[in-house]
Amino acid sequence: MAFSKESSCLGESKQTAIRRLNSLWRKLEANPNLQQLYRNFIYKYLDMGHMEQVFEVSEPTVAYYMPHHGVLRPDSKSTPLRTVFDASYAITTGESLNSILANGGVIQAIHYLRCY
Repeated sequence: MAFSKESSCLGESKQTAIRRLNSLWRKLEANPNLQQLYRNFIYKYLDMGHMEQVFEVSEPTVAYYMPHHGVLRPDSKSTPLRTVFDASYAITTGESLNSILANGGVIQAIHYLRCY
C-alpha cells in the first residue's frame, strides 16, 4: 500500500480494536450459526495466507489494528457471511488508515479495455 502520510501518524488503535473485538465475541456467543460462519472465515483467511497468527510478546513500534465485523446474509448461497474491515475508523489522532493511503489511478479505463 502506498501512503500519502507516514503510518506513524495513525496513533494508538489497539485498545479500540480490542474493545470492538470483545463486542464481536459477545455477538458470536449469542448466535452459534454466526459463530461457526465467522470461524470458517478466519480459517479460510489463514489458509489463503491473508493473515497469520502472531506469537511475538513485544509490541511493534508502529502497528495498526483494524477492527472488523461480520454481516450475515442468509439469502446468499456463496457468501452467507461477509466480513467488513473498518479501515475508515478514525483513531486517537483523528486519522484512519483510509485517510492516509495514497489515491490510486482511475480504473475506469482499465475496465473499459477489459470489456472489449
